[in-house]
Amino acid sequence: MKIVIQCAASKHDCAGKLRTSSGEDVLFVADPKLCVSVPAGMRYARPDDPCGDKAATWRDVLKRYNEQTDNPCSLLRAADLYAPKEHVFRKLYQELVRAFGWNNVFILSAGWGLIRADFWTPDYNITFSAQGKKDKPWVWRNTKDRSWLDFNHLQDAPIAQDEPIHLFGGRDYLPTFYALVEAVPGRKIVHYMGDVKRRSSFDYVKYKGSEKNRTWHYRAAKEFVAGRAPQENQVPQ
Repeated sequence: MKIVIQCAASKHDCAGKLRTSSGEDVLFVADPKLCVSVPAGMRYARPDDPCGDKAATWRDVLKRYNEQTDNPCSLLRAADLYAPKEHVFRKLYQELVRAFGWNNVFILSAGWGLIRADFWTPDYNITFSAQGKKDKPWVWRNTKDRSWLDFNHLQDAPIAQDEPIHLFGGRDYLPTFYALVEAVPGRKIVHYMGDVKRRSSFDYVKYKGSEKNRTWHYRAAKEFVAGRAPQENQVPQ
């Protein structure tokens, strides 16, 4: 079984940042040109922007960073990076890893794509959420923008043809999930609330709890860990 969970807007205070060759901290956003101001000693960039190292991008830098043995920028693993503001969900990502294993948990990140739970991930502020577009337009990523070269670590994972892949995430994240897992083997199961655009090659489980709209997927995932959610052989149509 594989678990995919949407990223969280809140990151831990100790989240590390990649750095430029001149020593600036890099904060990744969706559109640096829209930022109203940039703090001294910091650079705003998109993951696929050139980093100044010949033709390399920051995504290339992060890939190489994860291939080395040391961690000079003190980056956190993806499952340790996110810190939902609601106390009851603050350690949810670690709970998923403990329940299903580091190799079976993936985060659907608006900044980086589908990344492994153990992937060293820098601080960033990028979202697919429509609310983000209203509040801070420079952090909002348009799902129709095809210039992003998302990581797809799920594509590289060993997955049996009938192995269940559960997604816990909001509908703003669905287009990217569909695009990244369409060709991946396994049985894709979307946990959802409200109305969603369906695909014939996916199964769907409706969340029927009372959690608020913004945090329902956290609750659904937490209940799944506790064994109270429908399992893959009980998927309602």
